[in-house]
Amino acid sequence: MKFYEESSGDPRKVRVRFPDGQVHFYDGIGEERTVRVEFPSGQVLFLEGPKDEERIVRVEFDGKVGSFEGPRGKERIVRVELDGQVQFYEGPAPSANSWRVA
Repeated sequence: MKFYEESSGDPRKVRVRFPDGQVHFYDGIGEERTVRVEFPSGQVLFLEGPKDEERIVRVEFDGKVGSFEGPRGKERIVRVELDGQVQFYEGPAPSANSWRVA
């Protein structure tokens, strides 16, 4: 199911709900880019970058908040907040994929 909003007479995609329960949120006019993805599990991904080059910058799940750096497909975790503690990471692992539970 797609949801559109009109701005200056031109409709733009703002949200898409997929059959598996995922909801993707978009920003931009004409070149809408994904800015957030919500999964039925409660996990939420936040993305930045131009359309088709969006990269994960933050993941929230089960009380954890992970911050990521790097280009699309090579995001790496650099910070985790959990129970009032902050942990910092260097190097290539663990990757963004280790946080995806969808």
